[in-house]
Amino acid sequence: SSDGAETVHLVVRCVMTSVYVLIVAVGLVGNITLVKIFLTNSAMRSVPNIFISSLAVGDLLLLVTCVPVDAFRYFSE
Repeated sequence: SSDGAETVHLVVRCVMTSVYVLIVAVGLVGNITLVKIFLTNSAMRSVPNIFISSLAVGDLLLLVTCVPVDAFRYFSE
């Protein structure tokens, strides 16, 4: 019974690691692309797009700082 529980625990850890990596990867690629487009294309510089890029930068900060800490806390327990 303990061998089955260890297998389930290992599978859950692998799945959660994959989910965290996927969230960070998609978030980084999407937000960096959005900010890069807004910075390089002058036609895209409008007030609503400045607000959107501000949200994208905030999301990048969240992805870089909070998600790894949350993942570490999850896996250290």
